[in-house]
Amino acid sequence: MKRLVSIFAVIFLSIPAFGVAAFDMHQYARLTYDYEVAAYCGLLTSAIESAYRRARGVMESKATESAEMLKKSRIKALAAAAREYKNRSLGGHRA
Repeated sequence: MKRLVSIFAVIFLSIPAFGVAAFDMHQYARLTYDYEVAAYCGLLTSAIESAYRRARGVMESKATESAEMLKKSRIKALAAAAREYKNRSLGGHRA
């Protein structure tokens, strides 16, 4: 379990958003998706939550898309994470 938490921490703390000059909607959606899967698996720590908020804030500050488009992207990522939760038996069942 500690190893998984460490893996997620490395992923979130090394998000390329901090060094990217332009906004990338795919990376933005992936950030939300990864965060949500970690939440479903019970792997969130305060460090991961903080890194997620920082990375999301940096990405959103570089975005040229509307707030509505960013919201839609996050919703799609949350839905994809929910499907993953069901299909990979993370909740103890398969869809």
